[in-house]
Amino acid sequence: MRARGTKPPKPMRSPVQAGAPPHPRSEDVPDVLVDCHSRMRQVTTLAAELAARSDAPLEEVREVAAKVHRYFTVALPLHEEDEETSLFPRLLARAPQLAATVAALRQDHEAHALRVKRLLAVCLGLKASKDRSPELLGELAAAARALAEAWSVHLTAEERDLFPAVRTVLNAEERAAIQEEMRARRAQLPR
Repeated sequence: MRARGTKPPKPMRSPVQAGAPPHPRSEDVPDVLVDCHSRMRQVTTLAAELAARSDAPLEEVREVAAKVHRYFTVALPLHEEDEETSLFPRLLARAPQLAATVAALRQDHEAHALRVKRLLAVCLGLKASKDRSPELLGELAAAARALAEAWSVHLTAEERDLFPAVRTVLNAEERAAIQEEMRARRAQLPR
């Protein structure tokens, strides 16, 4: 029971689901990729919000940690595969002047893996925790902050330097092939 005059804990906003959004703003490859970036930012913010909520009920902590964990183990690898397997090779074949940009982005992907691994470990700890561990919440805050900082540079670079080239460098057939490859990857997800 709450003390008189105190407000109930504010629930965190509804977490984003892993995978593709139900209604992407468009099926065009750059738009789909930007939508993925938006979800990456949202889920990272959700992790930071969870870390800041020392008053969150334990069940909510576990639930949100599980959803953050699911997003970064399901959707993020798909997004990176979209870029590494479908997008980067086609762009490099058509626009070799993007080689340095793509190389830097690939290095970022490798560096992000360590940050994501740290976040995932903390989320697993929170999912299994028997209390709202202040230590784990502190680790979650640090991990979310590190990812947010990485995303602020990396995602902006892709959106500014790479995604516009998709429309100007790749033809409609190439973009359609990328779309189909992206759909095929997601169709393999368990329902």
